[in-house]
Amino acid sequence: MFHQSIPCLQFYLPKEDGTDPGIPNAIEEVCMAIDKAINATVQKNLRKLKDDCEKVVSGIDEGVRNDKEKKKANSQNLIKVGTGVGLAWVGDSNICI
Repeated sequence: MFHQSIPCLQFYLPKEDGTDPGIPNAIEEVCMAIDKAINATVQKNLRKLKDDCEKVVSGIDEGVRNDKEKKKANSQNLIKVGTGVGLAWVGDSNICI
């Protein structure tokens, strides 16, 4: 089965002398159909690009949020460990005295 997206219309290039051959020229219709098809494809691709960009930005934002949460948790754990080591050191020094 043959699928046509642009109708097959009769068109010709105008004569060099500018005379009208009396045959209806559909070249403008063909050009408008091609332009319409191109614009539709461009718009579809721009919408897809916008959606993809929003997903990328959302992923980056989520990664930054997760990074901040992990840094905060790591800092709190470092403080806990540092405090425990410091207390153990102080406790050991008291024993040595």
